[in-house]
Parts: sequence; structure tokens; C-alpha cells
Amino acid sequence: MTGYSINGIQQVGIGVENATEAWKWYRKAFGMNVPIFEDKAEAKLMTRYTSGKVHSRHAILAMNMQGGGGFEIWQYESKKPQKADFDLDFRNLGILAVKIRCRQIEGCFNHLKKIGAQILTEPCKDPLGVSHFFIKDPFGNTFELRENSSWFSQSEALTGGVCGVTIGTSSIDQSLSLYQNLLQHPHQLLDQTEKWEDLPTQKLDSASFRRVFLQNNQSPTGAFGKLLCQNQIELLEYQGDKGVPVFENRDWGDLGFIHVCF
Repeated sequence: MTGYSINGIQQVGIGVENATEAWKWYRKAFGMNVPIFEDKAEAKLMTRYTSGKVHSRHAILAMNMQGGGGFEIWQYESKKPQKADFDLDFRNLGILAVKIRCRQIEGCFNHLKKIGAQILTEPCKDPLGVSHFFIKDPFGNTFELRENSSWFSQSEALTGGVCGVTIGTSSIDQSLSLYQNLLQHPHQLLDQTEKWEDLPTQKLDSASFRRVFLQNNQSPTGAFGKLLCQNQIELLEYQGDKGVPVFENRDWGDLGFIHVCF
């Protein structure tokens, strides 16, 4: 019995070059239209993740009130955010995609295609039988839209908030205890290794991955448990040469760097 309870994913942090423009797109794409805060200040408590230096930043925390985690949109103001010097793909190590809940996959697909999202895969079934597809936003970040039955409220919006993340790891066996026990996602829904047709790995010839789906408890507790809804963590282990960590030689808030807060 642990002495704490994790209610879900509170937010994912997304590094961008222009927070105002990014939030405008995320409101239109994902219904992230409720601002919890917007702040411009020095991030004095973040030096552990910003190379030991205090940087000023513009941050916006926004949520979708249909349920799920929010977005912390982060823009450096005291330096130019750094891009990775390598191609980000699903061989890499770290958070590779943010999962967004949706009600009706075809309507969501048509909406995102219409507003200019880069389509990475067509709608199809994942190995759990859930309809989903992958996109990239205009800022180079990867999102997975997936049908979901866990909601806080209902509106006309096609999507809710964050329902999970996909994480590349060098060893699932060594990672499982962290996610199942410490981060309280105990329910293992799948553990299978093969070449997956539903992942955006078209550029990786004969790409085989071990794939594990983990889920938190059915009835989240705490003040925000119902709002955050149920979520999943998907672990990927590439069965070839290990990829580069997405955070290597870069700071929190750099481009393509996504972090997650529980």
C-alpha cells in the first residue's frame, strides 16, 4: 500500500517558438481553450532542467473541460529554443507522442486535416482494437488521436484532453516497475513484439518494436481525478540499434522536447 495516489496526467509540457501562436492552433485543433494560467517570468525553479541557468519564459497552461490532461505551452524568451540535430522518430528514447482522446475518429481526422495538420497515418485499429491515427502539428510535435470512453463532460468539441503518452525506452523490462508501481499504471493490456502497421514508422525498414500498454485504475481518486480521466502509457522498445535520447544535450522547453507531469 503506497502513501500517495496519482490521479492521472496533469499536463504535458510542449516547447515552442511562439506560445501565443501555438495556443491559437491547439485551441482550434484540440479544444484546449480554458486557460489555467498565462505567465511571463524567470523560471528560477527550473535550473535543474535548463543547464543550470535561469531563463525567462512565456508559459500557458490550458485545458479542455471535456476531461483529460492539459498543455503547458512553453516559450523561451531569453534564448532561442534549440532543435534536435537529428531526426525524431519512434526509435528515439523519451516521450515520442502525446495521446489525445476523441469521440469519433473520422470526424476528428477530417477536422485536423482541414486545419493543416501533417497526417502521419490514416485512421485504423491499434492492437487493442481502438481506432486511432497520428499527426504532427505545425511545430513538429507528434500527437496520436484515439477514440476513448473516459470523459468528464460533453460538448460539441471533437476532442478532449491528454489521455496518455508514448515513450521510447531502451529496456521495457527495466522500465516496467517505474510505470506500474511508482507512477501507478498497474494494468498491463498488451505486451507484444512485431512490425506494427499502425505506427508512423514508414521510414524505418523492417522496424520491429516491443510494445506494452499500461493503464491506470478505473476510478481515479482525489480532487482532480474525475477531470483528468483515465489514461494509458505506451512503452516502445525498438528491436534494432537503440535511438538517441530526445533530451540529449537539450533543455526542458526546447523544440520537440515534451515532458509529462502526473
